[in-house]
Amino acid sequence: MLGTPPANLPRPAPNRARLRGVLRQRRRSLLASLVAALLCLQTGCRAQAQSEGAGRPEASKPKRLIARLEVSPYGVVFCFDAAYSPDGKMIAFSGGYLVVVDASTHKLIHRADKVFRGQRLAWSPDGKWLAHSFVSDLTDYDIRVVRVGTWEEEVRLVRERGDWGGRGEISKGKVNAMEFSPDSRLLAAGGETGILEVWEIPSGERKHRFAGDHRVIHGVCFARGGRWLLYAGDVKGARGRMLLRELPGGEVLFRAESLLARMEPAGKFIVGYTPRDMKPPGGEPQSFWRGASWLANGAGMFGSAKLARGTPRSIAIAPNAQYAAYGGDSGFVWLWSLKTRDQVEIFDRYDPHRESWYGHSNGIEAVSFSPDGKTLMTASGEGLILFWDVSDLARSEEKR
Repeated sequence: MLGTPPANLPRPAPNRARLRGVLRQRRRSLLASLVAALLCLQTGCRAQAQSEGAGRPEASKPKRLIARLEVSPYGVVFCFDAAYSPDGKMIAFSGGYLVVVDASTHKLIHRADKVFRGQRLAWSPDGKWLAHSFVSDLTDYDIRVVRVGTWEEEVRLVRERGDWGGRGEISKGKVNAMEFSPDSRLLAAGGETGILEVWEIPSGERKHRFAGDHRVIHGVCFARGGRWLLYAGDVKGARGRMLLRELPGGEVLFRAESLLARMEPAGKFIVGYTPRDMKPPGGEPQSFWRGASWLANGAGMFGSAKLARGTPRSIAIAPNAQYAAYGGDSGFVWLWSLKTRDQVEIFDRYDPHRESWYGHSNGIEAVSFSPDGKTLMTASGEGLILFWDVSDLARSEEKR
């Protein structure tokens, strides 16, 4: 008869090395299984995304988008304006700080003190001056003209107070448009008071003042060496007005309905857009516009055949004067042939279903061509500057 073993008998000692090996093997097996599961999950998601993206060419990078520049690393939150320097080697943009960077590398060249809160800016064609508006006293905006290279203030232009937007509030308001004359001798600026002022540079002497034509000025430019001055904006009881004046007398040569307009440097024609309250079939009022051009002598107006959504905020004419770029408040950018007077191409706005670098998601504050006409720079309020390759468009337009 077998009995239970005595309690005082010694028990065999466990093999600790063997136990550690078993545990190690189990951990490795568990880790391998986990990695395999993650790889399968990733492959499945990628396959699903590819199947969902099949047949959607817009999901790929736009063929014309060649570079992007985010302004936040330079301490700028928004982007109110951006422009190439006359030689194309630098880019200036503003929105809190006034910033100047190398056009190729985007390396910082100059940044003005934040107290100036840069808004609109303009390079002089001779490359000597850079002007920018800034907040001088809460809502009052004056203009600094700095010397390119040293970036020291050469002259400060104190703007005149006026009725801000026709609301009875006396202020200087924001500067919406500013430009040097082709000979760099004059600087014109206008904004929320509807007063257009012209100063001599670098003396800072006010040479001209035009008031009473607009509630708000949205655009200004020179032509014919500074002898012609074009500006446009809001008018009470009307759908916008642009005026072409001859300097130094200030006689009005031509007027038409347009809230924003530009003239090509030779002064042969003007580009703008027809009144914003057009209502196409099924469309909403004030949501569509047509590109338009006028001969500088007022002999005719030519409208584009296609309607575009939104309202243009900025217009630029290519250096070869073959086409124009319109930047709209809806985030779209339109290219328009000045020969056929029709749309050439549209740079689409940001779509959340596309990749994040596709385009702008906010209104276009500035459009600017590089001096060689091969690149179009667009800047939007969300602090993004994009660069588009338009060199082939320039060549194709020249052949027409």
